[in-house]
Amino acid sequence: MQHFDEVLPGQILTVHYENLVEDTALYTKRILDYCGLEFETSCLEFYKTKRAIRTPSSEQVRQPIYSSAKEHWRNYEEFLEPVKNCLGDLIDNYESTRLSYL
Repeated sequence: MQHFDEVLPGQILTVHYENLVEDTALYTKRILDYCGLEFETSCLEFYKTKRAIRTPSSEQVRQPIYSSAKEHWRNYEEFLEPVKNCLGDLIDNYESTRLSYL
């Protein structure tokens, strides 16, 4: 994403999943504003829709956004060490940019 931010400055909205989960209303409004769309309450109550959902995530779409699974990856952290080593400072950079958007 750093590359795209450099070659297309201001043209890509970065939204970190963790931020969206922590403050869904704020980040939903931010996304809509960026797209030039009006905010509607139904954007936060998407799970109340009566229309058919034909995707593998159909059960998730019927639930509000929740944050309980956000840190589940930590259960496997010890097995992720090789991947973390390959990513180097990308993990730290991700966290620092995520916090800058709060």
